[in-house]
Amino acid sequence: MLSLGSLVPALGHSLFRTVLGFTASVLLGSAIGLLIRRYAPVRRGLSPVLSAIQSLPAAGLVPLAVLVLSESEQAVYAVVLLGAVPSVAMGLVGALDQIPPLLLRAGRTMGATGWDSVRYVLLPASLPGIVHALRQGWTFGWRALMTAELITETPLPGIGEILNTGKQTDDTALTLAAVGVILAVGVVVESAIFTPVERRVLRTRGLLPRERHR
Repeated sequence: MLSLGSLVPALGHSLFRTVLGFTASVLLGSAIGLLIRRYAPVRRGLSPVLSAIQSLPAAGLVPLAVLVLSESEQAVYAVVLLGAVPSVAMGLVGALDQIPPLLLRAGRTMGATGWDSVRYVLLPASLPGIVHALRQGWTFGWRALMTAELITETPLPGIGEILNTGKQTDDTALTLAAVGVILAVGVVVESAIFTPVERRVLRTRGLLPRERHR
């Protein structure tokens, strides 16, 4: 497929869907996370629901999305959102809950209230946890997308479709190659994006041990 020129476009379609769905999930999940952190009634109402959705396997989200949006690309994006938004929102809530109360009181004393409190106190203090939440959101989103592309009956160009073709044709080599590409994308994203960002955040906060030089 690489020599025929069909692998790169399929990979591009899958990555585009994941990036678009992940971006929307970060925006929506961050807003939901801040609401849960700010208002106790919202926390009591939404936290159990988001935790329950987060525990659902991606294969269980596909029929729900198809039922509402029918067999379409919109249903695939809905699966990505359902997979990533709860992870981002609950990860953000967990990061915010771990902020020492002393920082919050110091911020209020210095006049940081409302949006200023979020911008100058909450988000900077919870940045390491936010990076972890984003990593989880990307992982859940990528996995949900592969499941949606694999299960949905609408033929969508992507790595999931290649995996589905290998399954339907009993082509072991194609199936293993598709799985290898999926794993390779995960390794590249983790090693090239999230790990360097996490190390930089931890280093700037003095949370990363200094490397010993021999």
